Amino acid sequence: MFRFGFADPAVQQAGDAPLAVDEAGAGAGEDAIGAEEVLASEAKPTGALETLAVSPQLSLFKASGVVSNAQAASLLADDRLEENDLIEGVYEGGFKSWEGGVDLAQLLAAALLQQQQQQEEGQQQQERQPPPPPQVEDEPAGQGPQEERQQEGAAGPPPVQLSAESRVMELGCGHGLPGLVALWAGAEVHFQDYNRSVLSRLTIPNVAANAGAWATRRAAAAASPGASASSPAQQPPRARYFAGSWEALPAVLEGLGLVGSYDMVLTAETIYSLEAMRSLYRCIKACLRPGAGVAYVAAKSYYFGVGGGTAAFRQLVEADGVFACRAVAVVDDGVSNKREVLELAPQRRQGQARDEQRQERAPR
Repeated sequence: MFRFGFADPAVQQAGDAPLAVDEAGAGAGEDAIGAEEVLASEAKPTGALETLAVSPQLSLFKASGVVSNAQAASLLADDRLEENDLIEGVYEGGFKSWEGGVDLAQLLAAALLQQQQQQEEGQQQQERQPPPPPQVEDEPAGQGPQEERQQEGAAGPPPVQLSAESRVMELGCGHGLPGLVALWAGAEVHFQDYNRSVLSRLTIPNVAANAGAWATRRAAAAASPGASASSPAQQPPRARYFAGSWEALPAVLEGLGLVGSYDMVLTAETIYSLEAMRSLYRCIKACLRPGAGVAYVAAKSYYFGVGGGTAAFRQLVEADGVFACRAVAVVDDGVSNKREVLELAPQRRQGQARDEQRQERAPR
């Protein structure tokens, strides 16, 4: 049976005992690792770039080639990495380009396209709509038959919402593909990876490469009639970077006034073990805006040999009771292990908030 090349496969299996969130955090060893902000000026590009198409409308630049285990062992000065994809307290697999990161980037890109199409259709419909008839005295303003029909036929919101006002955190970012899509949408994006060298050699160079391409497009757009310097497309990407453990990150964010300030958390291939998912979930809760923030978690349904996966993570989230958890995408190609993208949303948002959003979007 295939097993992931993790250094400690002797972990608790998903069915051994109920999962629970330990709010006290991990042991002293993980706390001692710490976390810190990494400056963009620390970038150390490793070589050529390649293009990855995440949608028909969007392609991203990323560092080309695959960083082998031997290269990772050299970069991190730890020979154990030559035979392991992950070593607790040393390396979390950030040099690899994992399938879940691509899945999540594609979901975000598709949602942005749907959002754009809905906005354009709404604008066209508004332009075609004839002037409203004279107000009938017995009919309250804003509740005419025409508007009632529009509310009944209003399209639901896309599964993911991003805008220039959004602040996003990508945890365990590696190449940072989902975060790059959020940057492209105009959001402010913060990238976190366990290893500082992953940020300096992969994430920051990837952001810089894409920012350069987007700057060229912005210059062309600025020269077109009707361009607005204040529109999201005209603003340079806003990115920050953090290295260290998920347990230590909230303290750093608190010092910067960022705890509980994120509208969205993105993460991929990070729930590979039961202990990793507990630590990740605590960090997600610390990052998100209370009662409003949403997280998207891309992962395999089960990680053979290490016990993690989407089923175990859903059990953890549902037992905690803060978020509702549902699959918004499933990838089952019959070749690789089945993969999913999970959405974590505050319980009230599963029904009530979507109705509120539809009413807010309906013409008044």
